[in-house]
Amino acid sequence: MHEVRVKSINVTSRDRYIGESTGTSQEGGALNANYRDVEALAIIANRLGQYSLEYGKDFQFKTCGLDEVVLEFKDNKQALLEHLRWT
Repeated sequence: MHEVRVKSINVTSRDRYIGESTGTSQEGGALNANYRDVEALAIIANRLGQYSLEYGKDFQFKTCGLDEVVLEFKDNKQALLEHLRWT
């Protein structure tokens, strides 16, 4: 497997949490997901699907956090191309 790290801000400008850009923070509660990372993953996975890459076969999600998404690719060439696309 070949790891690719993508900065979430290179994919989406969504707020990391509710109210971040307006100053009306709604932080707290049981689920404090970084919405920017989650949306970046959705956009990346969708784009990879448009290029005929199949989740679980050609690539998979490894982790996210610290404003980045980490994917693993089975083919090093695909990993390199994806890294170049989002940097």
